[in-house]
Amino acid sequence: MRLIQPLLWGTLLSLLCLPVFAWEVKTTETQVMVSNDIQRDGVDVYLVWFDLDSDPVNFMSLTNAAWEWQSGLKPVFNTAIDLPVFDSYSIPLNQTCPDTHRCFLAFIATSPDQPPTRSESWQASSFFPLSLSAGCERFPGQAVFLSCDGDTNRFYGEDNTISAALPEGDTTETEKPDIFKRVGDKLLFANGQAKRFQVINIADLSNPRLEGWSALSGSPRELYVLGDFYVLLQSNYVGEDGTLLTVLRQNQDGTVSTVQEKTLPGWFIESRRRGDLIYSVTQNRSDVIILDCVDCGVVQSVIDINVLRLNDSGELEEVDTAQLPGYSPTIAIFPNHLVIANHNPEENQWRTTQIHVFDLSQTDPLVALPILKVPGRVPSEFHLSVLGQQLRVVYGPADPTDGSTLAIYDLNSPKMALIGQVDKIAPGEGLFATRFVDDRAFVVTYERTDPLWVIDLSEPSQPKILGELEVPGWSEKMFFHENRLFAVGIDDQALENEEGGVWRVSLSLFDVDEPTQPSLINRFTPLAGEVNYSWSLALNDERALLLNWEDGFAALPIESSGNYLQIVSLENDKIEDAGLFELPVPIQRSFSIAPNVLGALGDQILQTIQWGTGDLQILGDLELATNLNWLKLEDNMLWAAASGNQGYYRLYRYIKEDVETPVERWSLQSGYDGLEMDKNLAVFYDYYPLTVQVLDVQTGALKPAQALEPTDMSNYEWNTRSEVFVRDGWFYVGEQRHVTQVLSEKEDYYYWQAQWVLRSWELESAKEVPNRSIPGRPLAFTAKGDLITQEFTAQGQLRLNLLALEAENARLLHSREMPCEGYSEVMWAPEVVYVTCQTGNIYVPVDEQEENEEEATTQLVKLNPIAGFSEIGRWTLSGYQNLRAVSSEVVLVASNYGGWWYYGPVRDVPINETGCNIYQLQSEKEPQLLKHLDSCPYMKNNIALTPTQAWMAEGFAGLKEVKW
Repeated sequence: MRLIQPLLWGTLLSLLCLPVFAWEVKTTETQVMVSNDIQRDGVDVYLVWFDLDSDPVNFMSLTNAAWEWQSGLKPVFNTAIDLPVFDSYSIPLNQTCPDTHRCFLAFIATSPDQPPTRSESWQASSFFPLSLSAGCERFPGQAVFLSCDGDTNRFYGEDNTISAALPEGDTTETEKPDIFKRVGDKLLFANGQAKRFQVINIADLSNPRLEGWSALSGSPRELYVLGDFYVLLQSNYVGEDGTLLTVLRQNQDGTVSTVQEKTLPGWFIESRRRGDLIYSVTQNRSDVIILDCVDCGVVQSVIDINVLRLNDSGELEEVDTAQLPGYSPTIAIFPNHLVIANHNPEENQWRTTQIHVFDLSQTDPLVALPILKVPGRVPSEFHLSVLGQQLRVVYGPADPTDGSTLAIYDLNSPKMALIGQVDKIAPGEGLFATRFVDDRAFVVTYERTDPLWVIDLSEPSQPKILGELEVPGWSEKMFFHENRLFAVGIDDQALENEEGGVWRVSLSLFDVDEPTQPSLINRFTPLAGEVNYSWSLALNDERALLLNWEDGFAALPIESSGNYLQIVSLENDKIEDAGLFELPVPIQRSFSIAPNVLGALGDQILQTIQWGTGDLQILGDLELATNLNWLKLEDNMLWAAASGNQGYYRLYRYIKEDVETPVERWSLQSGYDGLEMDKNLAVFYDYYPLTVQVLDVQTGALKPAQALEPTDMSNYEWNTRSEVFVRDGWFYVGEQRHVTQVLSEKEDYYYWQAQWVLRSWELESAKEVPNRSIPGRPLAFTAKGDLITQEFTAQGQLRLNLLALEAENARLLHSREMPCEGYSEVMWAPEVVYVTCQTGNIYVPVDEQEENEEEATTQLVKLNPIAGFSEIGRWTLSGYQNLRAVSSEVVLVASNYGGWWYYGPVRDVPINETGCNIYQLQSEKEPQLLKHLDSCPYMKNNIALTPTQAWMAEGFAGLKEVKW
């Protein structure tokens, strides 16, 4: 037996470090310390050590008879006394507690002649747990708490911590389409997030405006502008016939109308245009016999090529078709040839690539040449080239140790004869970027450094390597202009003061004027020294890179700790930083509008940005799509927040009569994890590290972001944090901290104990006050300012607690356990708490699921926290019901019969959600069904309920009202 287990002391002593001056009992291993902050007249005082697990309960009381501990429950003084204020008084402690028992110290002041076992008579009380299991108990007046959430706190074994290819000799116009197109002062944008085709007028750089739009039924992938017609190729949202062709036209009044809609079979891959013909490539999965492929037979996956022409009426007509065996096509177009490289269905490990070349120069727009097979992988369209009647290919090996190969084939020969090749390029290294330029090829491989290979193709039968340059990192995309190569790639070299690996987007400029001695002019790595990781869409899609050789600059989007547009200058024959512009959401493209003015285009915003004249400056800002997923209803106003990939960055105010157009809008430069509102303050926050930015919606003032804790989190112990609460100018968050104890050195058995604390900051000063120990996760604040928390007992029962927040402590007022047999859930509505208890076994075999659904029930209980969580009403709902939103008398619940489970012999059970129901709740009456919804909102912070309606924030679909 020990007084207190040593590891528990680490937890308890951390609580003792908090400055406390109140009615309090604390302890060290040998001393009890008590204090009193208020003069208390005529009280009986008790200082008691007790063991709840002894039989009978063992009480030891300190008495003034000899200032010693005596057996039994006795007051310190024989009669009631007037207890003065005192800061701290220490008393020796010599009691011991068994490791597995629940022992406490209690310091209680009661009304005269009242038994100390009646909490109603307590004028002041303080309890201090002396063991891990004791920390799970709750007594009125308790101010130090540990948590023991049932079996979830036990685990066994080791502690595993989870730590477009450009054509050569262009004689016929070819095009690789994009998702946007600029035509004069109009920007045409196929916006997938908004599910709209948008026409944007950019004549006024300071005020771009949406001129017209058309709703889309699919996910837009590519856009062509052919005369007055706009051709969209889309993937279908549902179904196997997944390619939609839509022809649109803008009317005189600015509106956009549909000229034609056409469906092609198969999933859309890509398309190319040559002259007035569009070559659409789709993927089909079906059993098809390829008659002209002797060895193919029956295949499971085929590639369809549809040749389309737009007639004078603006309708697409099918001109020709072809079908190829295989999957995962790579597509490249040249003045007179279409090349498709894809994997051979006969190979199981992607070791063979079959190359299909089509002659486009004949009367028949799709003449197939012999199929070519190469023993390796063609990474992208940039690894393919047609010059004259020669096909040039760079492919990676089937066996990585063999090295890559550059091969040249004769398109005029009956069997696509090999003319010449260079093989075993960089054995053991991966194949990355390739760029063909006339009679040269530039190839990048990588293992630890980035070898740039310069290969001479002037003698097709004897291609040879002229030069090699090794630099750290590697290149993904390369672009050529006047003996200069501009490359987008990765810099994996850490700086001197950096530890660990780095992986950052980099831009490189190479001098290849002397092919035998290529050299690196310079490399520029945005955010070097600031972040360890960054990524750009331009690494995968060259259309995301704006490269203007004529005006000497480049721009590309970068994502890391935020969203950025990086602009660089090439004017001095080197890459120089011309500005890193932070954006609130990611962008997909940038484009030139005027000298030193760029457009930054994303599915949520268009911004016009001036650069090259000092600091980057926003000229105009147009919102294109709004991802509304946070909602709050207050009086007649709806407050909604929009998020990008970096979190919430915009706040809107709507009136209920018009949810299409916000009355007011506020924008932040960067996104945040969450948002809470407190009267006229909107508080945006990040969790790790805790950072806040406060917006006063009354004045429009946006304060600078404030860090509430050190921004360097490298030494931070990652604790669980609760939801954030903002009240009366204070910022609160619960934090769960753990302490681990080895119960047996011979067995891999661990037991961990959790301690919740409430952290609090005054928003005005960003000053943190001492942490308060709290029992469980914070749930809500009452109108009075008391805190409600929820936790689970060691037996797995839900327990609710009400605490008064004092200057230094959170003192327990009431506590109630809810005997739930199954899963329980808690939600807060103003001044009431709703609890659901699901009964029945959710781990059921599939063949018994239907029967279980009929028997399963959910108890819905309404509690008054002010009155000790007394029960106001109780209702029984059939099936498993999950709370999604609550108000004082209306609840929205989702019917859900389980999830994907595997539990012993139980088989996987699919989710069977049957929609949402909105109920009116009245005491002693059956719940009244007000409305059934076929689909349910998933998030709980995007629903607002009133007695007659529900409001929902549905992402890019906007705000939706449901009435009953």
